[in-house]
Amino acid sequence: MAVGAAILGVLGRTEEQSSRDWPTAPGTITRCELVEVRDRPRRLPYEIVRYQVDLAYDYSVDGELYEGRSVSLHGIDKWELPYAESQAEKYAVGTTHPVYYNPDDPDRAALEPGSPKQGSSLAMILGFWLPLGLALLAIVSFASFVAMHRHSRRLQQAH
Repeated sequence: MAVGAAILGVLGRTEEQSSRDWPTAPGTITRCELVEVRDRPRRLPYEIVRYQVDLAYDYSVDGELYEGRSVSLHGIDKWELPYAESQAEKYAVGTTHPVYYNPDDPDRAALEPGSPKQGSSLAMILGFWLPLGLALLAIVSFASFVAMHRHSRRLQQAH
């Protein structure tokens, strides 16, 4: 599972990096709302409150109109209130911004290309999930080895 997550993270990271070279088209913000998101994770006795900027923008590629909804490709869309407010102010309705779109799939677009400013998904995957997955794999492998060893000893004692 961790290796799969790492592969997905690396592929996503590659797209994030290549998005810096994508062509741009002027986009106009048509909706921008600051939304409070409350989450109560299991095993925590309190809620986590974050904020998200729900936005939409129109842009045109080769005469065809598209609607985008992503600030960035990295998927981090819930922030502390001050950062979310600055994003909402930056992307106010009616403002115009360059939209970075995938030339092979113009529906895939973002206002901010590249990697996230607040942490690296690759670093998180390689720094946490991959070692965790490898540790779990080592534990399961060791437990299987011990169980097989005990089983073979019992078979030897039976004969």
